[in-house]
Amino acid sequence: MATGGTLHALRTIVMIRITAKPLATGTLVKIDGDLDREDVSEVNAVCGSAAGPVVLDLADLRTLDSDGEECLRRLIDDGATVDAAAPYIRVRLGLSA
Repeated sequence: MATGGTLHALRTIVMIRITAKPLATGTLVKIDGDLDREDVSEVNAVCGSAAGPVVLDLADLRTLDSDGEECLRRLIDDGATVDAAAPYIRVRLGLSA
């Protein structure tokens, strides 16, 4: 608590990068960074406009909140496959090692 001065708050900027790359049999969607509620609509838009089956590359996904987890689970339930993911992410999504 500041006394007699100005209280400054530090805000962390959370970054995410979503890229789509055509494959011979679908689309590779790579998600890097931190996936949270603010990014779910963009992930859904990219995956929804993908040609053919979606293959998710989550190797560089660092963290996800419950909304991000729900988004990825829904994509997987709808037929997306996971090509790569860190062990922590695999556990969160209920994927085998």
